[in-house]
Amino acid sequence: MSQSRRRKNLKKSLDELTEIVSARELKGEVVLLVGPPERTKAPVELEPEEIRRAVAELMATGLSRKDAVRTVAEETGMARNAVYGITLRGQQ
Repeated sequence: MSQSRRRKNLKKSLDELTEIVSARELKGEVVLLVGPPERTKAPVELEPEEIRRAVAELMATGLSRKDAVRTVAEETGMARNAVYGITLRGQQ
């Protein structure tokens, strides 16, 4: 009793996968792995003082430094450790 296993790996967006799967009759199981979204925009170019100011403003609203740094990093597309380093250098 030999069965041929057909495996197909697709790396697509969820919208693209939905379109592909809805057009087929599926047999067997489907495994879906979902990863983080790809960065589609380039990091925003800000001066270090602007970054420090953005973090300080968020902290003034009650956010912790960690959360403020994370928010600025997400909004600018910069790495968190880069934003954190800039913030620390401004305290010296």
